[in-house]
Amino acid sequence: EITYGDWSSDVCSSDLNMWVTAMDFTPGAPAPVVFKIGPTGTILATYTLPMKEGPGGIAFDGVNMWVTDPGGNAVIRITPSGSITKFPLTEGAQSPRGITFDGRRLWIANTKSHTVSKFDMTTGSVIASIALNALDFPVAIANGNRKTKYYAPASIRCSVLSFSVGPRRNA
Repeated sequence: EITYGDWSSDVCSSDLNMWVTAMDFTPGAPAPVVFKIGPTGTILATYTLPMKEGPGGIAFDGVNMWVTDPGGNAVIRITPSGSITKFPLTEGAQSPRGITFDGRRLWIANTKSHTVSKFDMTTGSVIASIALNALDFPVAIANGNRKTKYYAPASIRCSVLSFSVGPRRNA
């Protein structure tokens, strides 16, 4: 059991490990973190995130772990060695929440700008943003090759060749 504040944002897996983002809203509490948890439930590592507000989504690209920073309008990369790099988002991306990897690029759901952004991990920049309906506030995104439950006003499913935007699902 992991006890850290009162909020967990997202969970992701890589190989045999599970990664959990967490935030404690108690005044004076430490910064948000990412826990790397081994197959036996042991915390293998704790990474302090360079952000003031809570983390959004988390995704694994086969090598690195990526976390969205909605309040800082950025994406954070955690390398296998534990190095942490923050990439500010541009090109119409505001308040990144959900994030997924399609095999080549990261896709980011941006709540305030009502967009989905394609992110180049090599350059650390947004390649393009796709505008959604102004009434959609995307907060979750998932690779289209997985069955995923969505808890968001809008969900975005993407694959290497296509993407689709769908309504809220509470299943």
